Amino acid sequence: MVVDAYRNAVAASAGTAIDMAIGERFLNPHPVAVFGSFLEKLEQRMWRDSKGSGAIYTATALAGAMVPQALVPRGWARNVASSYVASAPSGLWGQALEVKYLLESGDLVAARRSLSAIVGRSTETLSVGEVCAAAIEAVAEGTVDAVVGPLFWGSVLGAHGSAGFRALNTLDSMVGYKSQRYRNFGWASARADDAACYLPARLSLLSLLIAMPLRSPSVLSAVREYSKNHESPNAGLMEAAFAGALKVSLGRGAQYPEKADGRSKPSRGHELDTPSFGSGPAPTIHDIGRAVSISKSVTIISAGLLVTTSRYLVRINRRNRRSEERAIAAV
Repeated sequence: MVVDAYRNAVAASAGTAIDMAIGERFLNPHPVAVFGSFLEKLEQRMWRDSKGSGAIYTATALAGAMVPQALVPRGWARNVASSYVASAPSGLWGQALEVKYLLESGDLVAARRSLSAIVGRSTETLSVGEVCAAAIEAVAEGTVDAVVGPLFWGSVLGAHGSAGFRALNTLDSMVGYKSQRYRNFGWASARADDAACYLPARLSLLSLLIAMPLRSPSVLSAVREYSKNHESPNAGLMEAAFAGALKVSLGRGAQYPEKADGRSKPSRGHELDTPSFGSGPAPTIHDIGRAVSISKSVTIISAGLLVTTSRYLVRINRRNRRSEERAIAAV
């Protein structure tokens, strides 16, 4: 079991590294997009305005995400492939940097449009400063959701772990909102995603502290003071950590549109008047690039910590086995 954890950590890190190197241009259609279409059809059949129905929907969707894993023979290659599909560092960072480049070129309208690919809020009326803040917040939260989360659970549970985590994250992005339609039905998906992100978010924070030791005091101060302002125990942690690392203020008010059919993703209740994270000035265009650099460092360090820790556990396990064998032989 311990040896498997080490192999899983290496495989998950390899899958993440592949995404960082070549992106996802070879995945067309992307399996996550196919899964999202499956979730929409499943929701049409299963939606009821109750938490019980939402819990059954979540369990059914999660089981459906495991089917492709069961069809592929177990092995290192499957774990690498699952991690590659589940993680999306290149997409997250590339989109944030595109927003940065568009702002630098003076095209605010195009920057708003590009930003909408990584945030759920309305972007049509955002100022340059608000676009910068939203992009950094997306990178901070996405570092857990799209990168460290799949990496962590892929290391712990192999292919099922990375696929299951991405499934829960996709469920949360689709139904985990407090609109009239999803307040009850999406409750289980939102809570399951919060639970799945809890440890990866804290691993990300540890990695950030290692990456930026000189900024550790400001990061920890921001986390202690501001992370509780966010409804999510994980998104607030990372937004506050990035705000402290960059010494800027994030998290100002946002608006989430709701269509007439009630099936869009509006605010979870707090985002319409979100308190600030951090005590510094508003972020600038340059800070978007800095946020991406921090996210990259967090990813690399998190992978290193997972591989190193699992390798250390393997050595301890082998040492204990030898001790037991010697003890039995002595008897």
